Amino acid sequence: MRFLPGDFEVLTSTSGDTATLTLRGELDMATVDAVEQAIAAVGDEPRRLVTRLREAGRELVLVRGPRAVHRLFEVMQLESVLQIVDAPPG
Repeated sequence: MRFLPGDFEVLTSTSGDTATLTLRGELDMATVDAVEQAIAAVGDEPRRLVTRLREAGRELVLVRGPRAVHRLFEVMQLESVLQIVDAPPG
């Protein structure tokens, strides 16, 4: 099956106490439900949930949202661990 732009899938694998979610495609408001469903399907066990991006040579980049939303990222000091940009790369 060919993967087309706009397609989105969440692959889940479990090993010991770690579940890994691999996201393929664009994560946005239209696809976030699929991620939430995958997280819910993992349940309470395993205790660690990982999205595997770095190992695949990929990165997660968040586009800065409205000021009220971004303020939460500041308060939680997430800017030090997440890459947040003003506009989509490219």
